[in-house]
Amino acid sequence: MTDTQTASTFKGKLLATLGGLMALQIVLAHISRTQGGHLTSGVLILLCVLAIVFVDRRGERQLPTVPPAIWIPLLAWAGFATLSIAWSMRPSATLNNLASDLWMPVACFYGAFLLGNAGRTRAPVWGALIGLALILLTSLATIAMVGPETLARGLPPELRNAAVVKWFPGPGKASTMIITMLPLLVWAIRARVISRPVGSVALVVALLCGAATQNRMFWVCLLTLGACALLFRVHRRGVRRAVTPRALLGAFGFVALCAVMFVVLLNLRAPATVQATGSAVDVTGAVSAVQQDPRQVIWSYWIDMGKKSPWIGTGFGKRAASVANDPSHPLYQRTRDNLGWHPHNVFLSMWVQLGWAGLTLFVLFVGGMLYHSIVIAQPGSRDRIAGMAFFMLIAALMAKNLTDDFYDRELANTFFSYTGLLIGAAAWPPGRRKDSAADAAG
Repeated sequence: MTDTQTASTFKGKLLATLGGLMALQIVLAHISRTQGGHLTSGVLILLCVLAIVFVDRRGERQLPTVPPAIWIPLLAWAGFATLSIAWSMRPSATLNNLASDLWMPVACFYGAFLLGNAGRTRAPVWGALIGLALILLTSLATIAMVGPETLARGLPPELRNAAVVKWFPGPGKASTMIITMLPLLVWAIRARVISRPVGSVALVVALLCGAATQNRMFWVCLLTLGACALLFRVHRRGVRRAVTPRALLGAFGFVALCAVMFVVLLNLRAPATVQATGSAVDVTGAVSAVQQDPRQVIWSYWIDMGKKSPWIGTGFGKRAASVANDPSHPLYQRTRDNLGWHPHNVFLSMWVQLGWAGLTLFVLFVGGMLYHSIVIAQPGSRDRIAGMAFFMLIAALMAKNLTDDFYDRELANTFFSYTGLLIGAAAWPPGRRKDSAADAAG
């Protein structure tokens, strides 16, 4: 066996190991209390990525490159966030957040990109499917133990350590995991990474799990995904061919379902109104629930906190930014369960942490991803489905994080893994696509 063949075999084993670690990372992200295993698998992913880079460089093979529209703003944003250690109010917290919320997700992103580029996408997708099954089990167990109404209003602290409940990620995180998984599953079915029956069952289970979390923003994000799908349909077929009576009827039913579920869940936050009217679908109660939502107070509070250092922020990481909290502020008396410790909006959170400079770089990074997704989703492109899924994934996550900031820790690794996989799959050399399709069919 020649040196080249030996290096190629070794790289194949590294990619297989990387795929297994990526699957494990994704599985662990879908259950709570697994920070230790999550950190360990993340470090091993980084080592695998470095080993693959070393093997390719030593063999003088060209490494697959991430599109410039993505890697340039990504490195600029990551670099500025890293520099924020110098002025952070809590340098140790910033260093910890950089490792778990930025450096490790970037390693997951490039590792997933390498897997997608090599056509090894099944392990991460099956990791997502196993993670979905775990969310199903823990959510059903939680509902059985505490009841659906308690879950809808938020788990009180005294119940969060109870038996199976402690493994449930919580309504917000679980629904975010599901909403980011939906575009990936659609792509996996169309790309024949998983069979259509398996993928169809997974989609139904994902929707049921999302509904079971009773998270209001899940339905808003589902509506966002539907709107993205309609836009791509119109872009491909034109208005006359895309907007048929059947499509309009389906769209109307979908919008009505999402709107009704959103109003019902809002009313669960205002039980007195529901009892008075005798109806769960009460617009007045929903409006009252919105008006009483503590996020309006939280946003106002954090805007004031951000003004203390508007250009460069307090230092990267929500924990680092929380040092700006004022414990005597009335916010803590007006919000239950200390909800005000973070800004509950990804853009506001990024501004508080990194100021206008960091927020601008973050927006450029998100914009670069959206731009590249549109480029590869053009009609007639062989990578159109990957581009659509990539765009929908970003749009759904941004919509979900308008009222929260679930973008760090396990969610960061999962999001970057999914995006890296889709970009890598879209950059997969066409010559190998037929072989993979035959393998998938067999």
